[in-house]
Amino acid sequence: MLIETFMLIIKNDKMNKYSIFNKIDDNLWHLLLVWYNEALHNSIYQNYFSDIIILLIKNGDEKILLKFFFKLEGMSVFHKTF
Repeated sequence: MLIETFMLIIKNDKMNKYSIFNKIDDNLWHLLLVWYNEALHNSIYQNYFSDIIILLIKNGDEKILLKFFFKLEGMSVFHKTF
């Protein structure tokens, strides 16, 4: 339920050009990555999280992308998963 609500908030931030990505704390990104890694058999969570990451890649600025994929090790989490 939490991830679904989070996804709806992000999708509805389109008018603000997804500026919400700038407001998301590192701890929340880290928690989402941990859940993603631990919920390998939960397709609902995986789908929501994948949608969030696609929106992040399409609309996030370079600073956020670098932080997510390298500082928070998002790239290694995806590499391990696949």
